[in-house]
Amino acid sequence: MNLEIEIPIWYNGKMKWISNLTTRSKCSDVIQAILSSDENYFPQTNDNYVLYESWRGVERPLKSRCRLLKLWHSWAGESQNVTLTLRNYHQQQYHQIISTQNRIRHQEKKSKRNQKRTDKQLKNQNQSILSYLNLYRSILNTQTQIEYQQKIISCLITDIDNETRIDFNQDDLTNLLTEVNQTLIISRQLNQQSDELDEKINFSNKEIDRKQCLLDELELDYALDENIEIDSLEDDNDDDDNQDQLSFTFQQEHVSTKDASPSPPPPTILTQKKTQTVSSRPTAIVEPSLSLRKSRSFSDHPLKTRVQNISFPIRHHSPWSLSTNDESDTGISSFNSTDDQLVTLV
Repeated sequence: MNLEIEIPIWYNGKMKWISNLTTRSKCSDVIQAILSSDENYFPQTNDNYVLYESWRGVERPLKSRCRLLKLWHSWAGESQNVTLTLRNYHQQQYHQIISTQNRIRHQEKKSKRNQKRTDKQLKNQNQSILSYLNLYRSILNTQTQIEYQQKIISCLITDIDNETRIDFNQDDLTNLLTEVNQTLIISRQLNQQSDELDEKINFSNKEIDRKQCLLDELELDYALDENIEIDSLEDDNDDDDNQDQLSFTFQQEHVSTKDASPSPPPPTILTQKKTQTVSSRPTAIVEPSLSLRKSRSFSDHPLKTRVQNISFPIRHHSPWSLSTNDESDTGISSFNSTDDQLVTLV
């Protein structure tokens, strides 16, 4: 007999401590001892009560012939997690029914949740399957197109091979390449020559412009010097009019020489006119081709008729004479010839 061991048993919400247990004491003995301590004990109710063992949520009924002390020792260190309860058998059935119903409800709810999840998963799977099917169809279409294009390419390759076999000639190709190279070389040479010619043309144009400017300056200086010399000769002729009594009458087509008395007034008028034109000569603009224009304009100028009947006393041996030649200007000493050299006066 082991007097130190006490086993706790729950009955009607209260804990009962059972002691003085032996190896021969059974569950029925423990049930009778617990019920005998109750005031509402009836001997016929012993068969209606059962001792239950529960461990970590797992519960099982114990038989009436089970050795309780031996069972308790078998739990050893896990005896703290074991609870023993004394309940009515009918109440236990009712509790079992309720618990089973609760379990069924819980399982139904769980199954519904799982069903919803499975439905969602199925929908997602269906959508994924549809997407996969679409991809598969598109892949098939692309494969068929690729095969068709490959067939076309193979046909073209065969055609090209046949054409090259029929028409291809290595000598023709080399000749063509050499001709192309020659044309390229010739085109480069022509481009270089054209560039050189452009440079020469630009240089020559610059030289022509420069020389034209120099020619204009020289013609201007020449015109000014010629006017100054003519004025000086007129002054000398005016001084020598008393000594030399020769006069020249200018006609339209011929020149005649006569002896005449000096007539100083007309030359003074012309000299004044010339001095006025000389004073404004530095601001004149002279055309390049003066000789031809001068002679032609002199032949057509209206002032020529005015000068026809005027007599000018000059030296007998003067080198200046009048020429009506329209093609050259050599020997022109007329006062009106210098007027044609001026285009505009500023």
